[in-house]
Amino acid sequence: MRNKEEIELAVNDLRLFYEALIDVGALGRIVDKLLAVVHGLLEESLADSLVYNNKSDLGWGVLRLA
Repeated sequence: MRNKEEIELAVNDLRLFYEALIDVGALGRIVDKLLAVVHGLLEESLADSLVYNNKSDLGWGVLRLA
């Protein structure tokens, strides 16, 4: 009887371990998607700021020449 209980406990432990692996895998996918979104937003923000800086530099250059 003791061996059967030990086997049942081991199987239950393996089930819990498998569920934990699934949860960690899902969490990893969520973090990857969040990082991709943040990275995309930062790239857009940087590109916009570079464009605005170029426009303002061009404006000052024209004023200096006049």
